[in-house]
Amino acid sequence: MNILLAQLIGMAGVILMVGSMQFKTKKHIMLAQLIANILYAIQYTLLGAFSASSMNIIGTIRCLTIYTHEKKLKKPNILIPILLSIITIIIGIINYKTYLSLIPLLISLSHTITAFLKNTKIYKITFLTTCIIWIYYNYSVKAFTCLIGNILEAFSTSISLHKTKKSQ
Repeated sequence: MNILLAQLIGMAGVILMVGSMQFKTKKHIMLAQLIANILYAIQYTLLGAFSASSMNIIGTIRCLTIYTHEKKLKKPNILIPILLSIITIIIGIINYKTYLSLIPLLISLSHTITAFLKNTKIYKITFLTTCIIWIYYNYSVKAFTCLIGNILEAFSTSISLHKTKKSQ
């Protein structure tokens, strides 16, 4: 029952995450990803993948912080990504069990660093790269809905990057 519920919750997260890459503004990208991260955290908790769950909680905080600053048209303080990175590393160390638990840690760090950059294209390129890495992780922890979602996210991000390239 938990696995089915986890997959359904993951499916809702996938829809939001796939759609997020089609937004042009960082504010809208972060809002969609904020909700998707909450859903993913619930899914991974139900699957017992606590490393990924905790990184999605950090992702939620990251998205909320960026969304709030973008909404106010303010640049976030440089201490915020540094603090989030330190927290990410500490939680990653606490959750370390195997090399597999390092994957969400490294992905979360790369998203934290690039999400705070002004250039949305760099964030999208990072997102595309990490989608590919998530495929391996999600297969390993049996998060099949997210695995399919990662493939869709990679296609969505590729399309978004292609549109950006064409419009320049």
